[in-house]
Amino acid sequence: MRRALTAREAGQWPVQHVLQLLLLVLVLQPAVLLLLFVDVAPADGTESVSFVRTALVHLTRLVRASSSTAQADGRARAWSMTLALKGAMMMQAWYCLRMNAWYSLAEGYERREKPSELRARRRTVPQQIEALALSALSLPILCLLALLIVVLCGAPVNGQWIGTATLAAYLALFGLWPLVHILGTPPSEVWTRLLSTPSTALPREVLVLLPCMGAWLGAFIGALPQALDWGRTWQAWPVPSVYGVVMGVFVGHIVALSASMLLVARAVRHASN
Repeated sequence: MRRALTAREAGQWPVQHVLQLLLLVLVLQPAVLLLLFVDVAPADGTESVSFVRTALVHLTRLVRASSSTAQADGRARAWSMTLALKGAMMMQAWYCLRMNAWYSLAEGYERREKPSELRARRRTVPQQIEALALSALSLPILCLLALLIVVLCGAPVNGQWIGTATLAAYLALFGLWPLVHILGTPPSEVWTRLLSTPSTALPREVLVLLPCMGAWLGAFIGALPQALDWGRTWQAWPVPSVYGVVMGVFVGHIVALSASMLLVARAVRHASN
């Protein structure tokens, strides 16, 4: 009778490694994004406003707002998106660090490396910060690339260039930076393989690619309601697209988890046959 292989011997991710992934992409990152983008500031300028009353005021303004109130609140909300970029960058830097560490160990498990080799993959804090700083140097180029793409797709520039630049910054942070930090800067062996034969994407690569693709798709879908003349606060540029980026990342994680699990199951069946 053949002995059942352990997860490491079979080139699979251990259970605790999968649980770390689920905690990162389904709990920690969504929780930080929620705290970052939910506005619970007092709506009337006072400081003694309960959370429930504030939430009801915001909900009322979203559903039944006059045109003048909607325009004023929309401009304020759009500007808050710009101010939130600092927090978004810090959060995404943390995500890139954690996801890169998870990705490196997942690669070691897939290659059936020994425990000593797996320990060697664990970078020290200075090494992680150094790698993050090097990839962060590409952010200005990534922002310019995202800006070029959104402008070519029809984003406004005359009179609303701050909103367009803000959206481009969010797309650079959520839709491009993880690709550069985790998969490397193209051209590389990984990118050459993925661009030439996308079907060869490994499960761990899918976990990085799909959330970034979801950010771009979410930004596009979020821009569609702006053509509707509803006069709502959340229709101010680029508020719906920024919310679309965030939702696209979250949905992308769910789709990526499902797709990667299917790829892993297919690989296991192929190996058993």
